[in-house]
Amino acid sequence: MDAPASDDGAEDFPTEPPLHAVLVRSPHAHARIRGIDAEQALAQPGVVAVLTHEDAPDSFYSSAQHELVSDDPADTRVLDRTVRHIGQRVAAVVAESRAEAERAARLIDVDYEPLPAVFDPADALTPDAPTLHPDPGSERTDAVGSGYFPINYPDRNLIAEMEAAEGNAEGALASAAHAVSLDFRTHRTSHVALETHGTLGWIDEDGRLLLRSSTQVPFLARRSLCRIFGLQPDQLRVFAPRVGGGFGSKQEVLTEDIVVLILQRLAARGIRKPVSLELTRTEALTATTTRHPYRMTSAAAADSSGRLTAQTLQVLSDTGAYGNHGPGVMFHSVHESMQIYSTANKHVSAQVVYTNNPPSGAFRGYGLSQTLFAVDCTMDELARRAGIDPLSFKAANIIQHGRSSSARERESSRTTWRSTPAACTSAWRSSPTACAQGR
Repeated sequence: MDAPASDDGAEDFPTEPPLHAVLVRSPHAHARIRGIDAEQALAQPGVVAVLTHEDAPDSFYSSAQHELVSDDPADTRVLDRTVRHIGQRVAAVVAESRAEAERAARLIDVDYEPLPAVFDPADALTPDAPTLHPDPGSERTDAVGSGYFPINYPDRNLIAEMEAAEGNAEGALASAAHAVSLDFRTHRTSHVALETHGTLGWIDEDGRLLLRSSTQVPFLARRSLCRIFGLQPDQLRVFAPRVGGGFGSKQEVLTEDIVVLILQRLAARGIRKPVSLELTRTEALTATTTRHPYRMTSAAAADSSGRLTAQTLQVLSDTGAYGNHGPGVMFHSVHESMQIYSTANKHVSAQVVYTNNPPSGAFRGYGLSQTLFAVDCTMDELARRAGIDPLSFKAANIIQHGRSSSARERESSRTTWRSTPAACTSAWRSSPTACAQGR
């Protein structure tokens, strides 16, 4: 069958073949870069440039893209002096062909000072764990003064935590006719979009930077790139005529920033050639983002008639080396999963922490795949212990139109927030569905 006709115009591509960029990546989970020797690489045929952290802006930002920059912590640099996971980018090699860039990349000598690493999210919270993102000492803001999400306790690797309660869930669990408490772990999974992350960039005749990118968020990406590199919006165009799959993985800036950096540094040398950066499948699997691994304890109780009397949920989320989407995924996953079943006694607590694992990020479901799995498995098991068909049990206790999922309106309710986005805080206190609508 013939493919549908494309309306992509010739103006959406550069007029000459691009240079190719390849990234040098860290073999260490946590290390400080003491020096980078690119002399041999630069001497190879076809090599145009090698860029390191010394060539990149020193500012912090988040690779995650949201309308509100306050949704994510500013903990990322384009190229950093410290690497925090295996596969983190260290340098960019630019050459006439991809093969030449790959050969040169293997010749770059990086002097690393290995640092202690932590891979278990529970261990990351202990006093002996290495601090992955030290306290910056002041609020981090972007180039136009917008405040990023404040890291809750940097010395504990704790980005954010929340706790909310209604009634007396613990008491109801202890006195119930039927009760169950189950532990769950969900693993890291990759999006595996058919098209990997990639960006083709060039400078037009008016001096404007053009980026044709595989991105889900071209306008947010442009905004972030302008703030990172000090550009005005009319100096940069980001567009994505077609995207070969994303599922949340391309709600990030992961290749566009490197291409802008290369274009700017080459232009300063009088080189105005297009530049292409396309990640391999191996890079997409090991050095982009994944679903957040969760550890959960889910408990529920019912009376002798099968009425749900209590529900609790505890969550520990591993955001990996960087906090992109970490707070938002945690908040959404516990808010919305606890609104499905109606009971007067509920308790939820959650934490999201840094580790030296690859960064997690947005993934379809935005945390709910993890928590809904735990909640529904708990309801299934509770129904079986009560001798009730699980589907009938759920139908009897699921939230109904005109009913509250909990006693939220009562004055006895209590909610504790730490480093919660203001919009989501207000939404949770006023409406159980407002946070979901605000995403």
